[in-house]
Amino acid sequence: MKKRINKIETIAIHPPVSKLQDDNSGLIEPIHVSTKYHFNSFKELQKLVEGKRQGYLYSRVMNPTVHSLELSLATLQGVEDGLCTSSGVSAISTLLFCLLEQGDHIIYFAESYKPTRYIIEKFLGKWGIKSTILSVRDKEGLSTSLQRSKIKLIIFESPTNPLLHIADIRFIVEQCRKFGVTTVLDNTFAGFHNHHNLGLDYYIHSLTKFAGGHSDTMGGVILGSAKKIDKIRWPAAEIGAILDPSSAYQIQKGLKTYNLRFAKACENAMQVANYLLKSSNISAVRYPGLKCHPQKMLVNKQQFDFGTIIAFNLSEACCLSTFFDSLRLFKVSPSLGSVESLAAPVDLFYGGLLSKENKIISEIKPQTVRLSIGVEDVSDLIADLNTAVTKSCSS
Repeated sequence: MKKRINKIETIAIHPPVSKLQDDNSGLIEPIHVSTKYHFNSFKELQKLVEGKRQGYLYSRVMNPTVHSLELSLATLQGVEDGLCTSSGVSAISTLLFCLLEQGDHIIYFAESYKPTRYIIEKFLGKWGIKSTILSVRDKEGLSTSLQRSKIKLIIFESPTNPLLHIADIRFIVEQCRKFGVTTVLDNTFAGFHNHHNLGLDYYIHSLTKFAGGHSDTMGGVILGSAKKIDKIRWPAAEIGAILDPSSAYQIQKGLKTYNLRFAKACENAMQVANYLLKSSNISAVRYPGLKCHPQKMLVNKQQFDFGTIIAFNLSEACCLSTFFDSLRLFKVSPSLGSVESLAAPVDLFYGGLLSKENKIISEIKPQTVRLSIGVEDVSDLIADLNTAVTKSCSS
């Protein structure tokens, strides 16, 4: 029998490495899918482990593709660094788990995203972390709570999900600074281009929404100063809610059209909101760009644009289920920030866990609808809504 010259078992596992020259780069960065990294010397490995040099060892801690996305998002938000996670909710839970311990006390708000409230009430509470729930518009209540209790952290949104209340971010930050309270803003609705330089400690975004933009990738990110992100990177790695490099690549690709998509959707949203205002079968239209928004002056001080989300109440004389069943372009689905327009029954999707009192504070009613406006032709969107409203009110 002829003897093999090459040891194919070894060669197949350790192929030659083809490296690009310094002056010859790909237009698009590659996906670094390796879960493990190595060094040519033990001394360099030791430096990495001891924090004396940068580099990669294990993708659960840091991955080149994911870290490239983290830096991109941090730059967009006007901060230094970021930590990507597997979803927006995992960004919320990871940050809270990393920063809080038994005996701490936090403030959150009735107008907050349902999973945020769930994490605080169902997990943190049973682990001995106290919490106070307020309205994000209750300035007096916030000041009083900060004075009476030793608060560790405050987490809030602006605009809020789902009814677009506006937090006075400067006021919240100023009050929290007096007492050394960590401030966390879920900035998903406003986007990376809004709310810069306000003195916040951490920003959170769901990358599933505007960053990815195409309803095909999930992710989340925590953004802040390099020092603050370093504080949570190793604990977060132990929790393990990391973003995989393929998803990071998809989100980085989505970011290339972020500005175009957001601007077009905002333009559409303003026109849709103005249409809704004119309908006799719709009330309480809530969009930050409308002159009738109760916090319009605050919106103008804090934001460059008005976002892509609209909320309103369908008349009690109209059938809610018929309205949703009659939509054709708007898809009845949770989430937001995609190129497609979406419609959501607010009480069904987001009203859970709220007491009757807090549901009143949040202004969630059985007939409340939330729209996420996409980038379709706006006349088609208005026609779709008009047909659904007409059918629901004549059924």
